Amino acid sequence: MPSSPSRQVYACLTDSPVARELAQRAARTIALQGDLARLSPIPGLTVLGLDGDGVLRVATPSAAAAAKLRQFEPRLVAGLAARGWAVTRLRARTQPVGDLPPVPMASPRGPIPPAALSSLAELAGQTPEGPLKAALAALLRHAR
Repeated sequence: MPSSPSRQVYACLTDSPVARELAQRAARTIALQGDLARLSPIPGLTVLGLDGDGVLRVATPSAAAAAKLRQFEPRLVAGLAARGWAVTRLRARTQPVGDLPPVPMASPRGPIPPAALSSLAELAGQTPEGPLKAALAALLRHAR
């Protein structure tokens, strides 16, 4: 029975060392993407590649996400290294995605209620000198 075109393509892909290497590289990239997603609190990161020097190139959906990625870089590099990845550094590249909704902005908080302010003032009066008393005093100054 003659082989079908799909079997011929499958045979070509499985017999070709180049195709096999490409499939292995894709599998490694998918695994790295999964590990990065599990370790990172930043949504929407996409692995672009890992070079021989250990620099992991990552696409971020916004400049804010790139800045956040730089803040989390030491923790992410350590986490990826613990999972067996030879990552020494992250490099962010902003690539906005049009079909994703924008990251919601934090809603502004209202003022501290007067009852809470009086309770905090009472607590500040009873607290011994130190960093907690200074923090309470600063909070009360700022809130009034």
